[in-house]
Amino acid sequence: MPAVAIPVSAEERRARIAVLRRAVGDFDEDRVPKVKPPVREVHVADDGFLWVVREETGRGARPRADIFDPEGRYLGPVDLPFSLLAPVAFRGDHLATVVWGPMGVHFVALARIERP
Repeated sequence: MPAVAIPVSAEERRARIAVLRRAVGDFDEDRVPKVKPPVREVHVADDGFLWVVREETGRGARPRADIFDPEGRYLGPVDLPFSLLAPVAFRGDHLATVVWGPMGVHFVALARIERP
């Protein structure tokens, strides 16, 4: 299935423009894209499996990754228990990453990878 660009919501675009205004001052708002790529990030696990994390769309959307084996075969999607923020560490059947906690505080989350 071909990848399709995801529209940036008006709310998200306004927030990004506000951040840019504070950082760089005046600029051409037309240069801020109105779409975003469908892939948020790509991670390679220590066993060579590729995790392609999709861009989450809509409120309450669950994080999801497409998994490819070391030979490049697509194995299917995986629903993630939380959004992956860089850095992500893979060790054996576990992954660790930083997540947003209550009140905007970061903490490390550890998840076990269950293989079929």
